[in-house]
Amino acid sequence: MTDVRTKGLLDNLPKPGGQQPSEHADVDSVDMRSEFARLGEKKAADTGAERAFLQSKIELIRSDLNLNEDEKALCIGDLQRRVDALIVSDELS
Repeated sequence: MTDVRTKGLLDNLPKPGGQQPSEHADVDSVDMRSEFARLGEKKAADTGAERAFLQSKIELIRSDLNLNEDEKALCIGDLQRRVDALIVSDELS
């Protein structure tokens, strides 16, 4: 028995036994190339902002009077690895 809420929603799903839906299924297609290009540009801007944010945190840690030098080095090392990973990611893109 088909649930009234899903009636018609499952009609174009593959049928058991490997049968595929009709080639003429009611499906809209949209060219998303420009949208993906914008997302790529946004990612680059986001990466730059993330790098600047991490650099600012490194500067905060360097000036923190409550941390000793070993604690600062540990925190800065972790943040610097993240910055370096972003730089490598940018170079590969």
